[in-house]
Amino acid sequence: MKTINIYLDTTGKIKGLYNDLLVEMNLGTISVQRASNVEFNNSTQKWEVDIIGKGIIALFDTRQEALDWEIKYLENRIENDKNIP
Repeated sequence: MKTINIYLDTTGKIKGLYNDLLVEMNLGTISVQRASNVEFNNSTQKWEVDIIGKGIIALFDTRQEALDWEIKYLENRIENDKNIP
C-alpha cells in the first residue's frame, strides 16, 4: 500500500511533498514548487542535498541515502510548520 504524508497549515492549505498519489486523491488544483535538489559532485565524489535558499546542507556516499535524508528533512520542516518553498 502506498502512503503519503499531507499537512494542513494554519491558512487551510494542504502541504506535503509531491507524490503521484496527490492526483488520485482529487484534492483540486495543485501547485508544485521545487524545494531541493540532489546531485552528484564529481570533485568530492559525494551526493549533495541542496535545499533551495539554504544551499548544500548534507553529503552522502549513495544517492539513495541522500534521497531518504532529503525526504525526512523536508517532511520534518513541513510537519513543524517551517516555511519551505
